[in-house]
Amino acid sequence: MSNFEPFKGIDLIAKQSNIDISDFLNLVNYKKGIKNRFFYNSSYQVIWYKSLYNLGEGNDNRRVEVIFVSKTGYEMNVKLPLRLMFKIPIGSVWKNGLMVEELDTDHHVFTLQKALGEEYR
Repeated sequence: MSNFEPFKGIDLIAKQSNIDISDFLNLVNYKKGIKNRFFYNSSYQVIWYKSLYNLGEGNDNRRVEVIFVSKTGYEMNVKLPLRLMFKIPIGSVWKNGLMVEELDTDHHVFTLQKALGEEYR
């Protein structure tokens, strides 16, 4: 089992969230062979925001696809209400639908760089 570390070298600090996203995760108990699911008592780290979606009228129907990664490197994408995006920071760690840690970004600067031959959309 690998130990995936997308933000290696940046410390995590304990942080409790004031929101619960468990209703969007469809949490299940761990069972060998099950994939593409969030498991109870497992940690997942937010690594990026992907796409925006409009599922109909109303603010809660505007969604952003959030990319989570397990410690073993397994990627899970979830469409969450856009209004929650600012409460789900990149690098934050979530367990059972609650944030339990976030990156200590007080001493780090993040930049994006376009890969050769790639375009931003």
